[in-house]
Amino acid sequence: MVGAARKRQRALTSALLVWYDEHQRELPWRRLRNPYATWVSEIMLQQTQVATVVPYFERWMQRFPTIHALAKANTHEVLSAWQGLGYYSRARNLQRSAQLICSEHSGRLPANAELLQKLPGIGRYTAGAIASIAFNLPEPAVDGNVLRVLTRLDGLRGDPRVEPLSSQIWQIASDLMDCVSPGSFNQALMELGALVCVPEKPRCGQCPVLKHCVAKQLDLAEQLPELPKRPKPVARRVVVVLAERQGKWLVVQQPDSARHWAGLFTFPYAELLSGEKPQDAIARLLAQIDAQATLDSTDPLTRFTYPITRFRFQALVYLARGVRAKQATQFRAKFAAPEALANLALPAPHRRLVGVLHSPRGA
Repeated sequence: MVGAARKRQRALTSALLVWYDEHQRELPWRRLRNPYATWVSEIMLQQTQVATVVPYFERWMQRFPTIHALAKANTHEVLSAWQGLGYYSRARNLQRSAQLICSEHSGRLPANAELLQKLPGIGRYTAGAIASIAFNLPEPAVDGNVLRVLTRLDGLRGDPRVEPLSSQIWQIASDLMDCVSPGSFNQALMELGALVCVPEKPRCGQCPVLKHCVAKQLDLAEQLPELPKRPKPVARRVVVVLAERQGKWLVVQQPDSARHWAGLFTFPYAELLSGEKPQDAIARLLAQIDAQATLDSTDPLTRFTYPITRFRFQALVYLARGVRAKQATQFRAKFAAPEALANLALPAPHRRLVGVLHSPRGA
């Protein structure tokens, strides 16, 4: 039995590597082939689609071409380069890690999975991906795509994200590292999950390892993995104030301790408390930043929704005139002209409001 399993494993790895060599996508981080590029791409790809990441990655590498350049950069510049990708803690962790690498590892990314996991923002998967892809070390890397592929290949029932199945899948991935090129094989697994072994309606006819797939043999390909249904997002409401003074608009830099968008600039906003009216929330918000203003109307200028993690926020946007901010500096607030807003690190939901400033009521 052991010999048969070993034979299957070798046939599987060989077939997948041949397929990957022919079908891998042309991606900028694969062209660069250096540890720093691999690291940046893996962080950007966390919870983000490849097509979205590509232009951000290319701009990032032009702006911060080396670990030293990233370590020395202004934090606001780093956040500005990241804006639109979301999950901004990833960008802050990248810079903090770069600074640690410069101070503790002579500016070179550690070629060791255990040391990599000691850096901010690098967990087990990311450490394995960097170690294998950048340094060709036999380290497993189980992301969502790999988890789905391995679950189907071995026909594993149950929730693969909980024990004991989670550890079993990592062990399967580790056993598969006994091949000529661990980095290429990990990328082949990821690519197979992204292009062929997709979540819904897997393209089994295009699969290079179909004859090794237990899920296909048992007609379970579309049922596996058995992940629990995602809970419905929790609804929340916020008020946002577009506060104008002499053609400039009030923006506030969120503190480092902020739950969302730490370190970024936003238009003043506040989440509505239970039973609170929008006008009362606005009064509370203006008091927090020690500002005074007169609402242009008690009706919202516009409204829109946006998701953050497990929440779905409805934003009610109000226009205010004659703003006075007595202690703007103390509250990290400032007035910015519309053209200056383009140079600020604004989260995507607030960046979209820059266009509202030019609307008939906002102008």
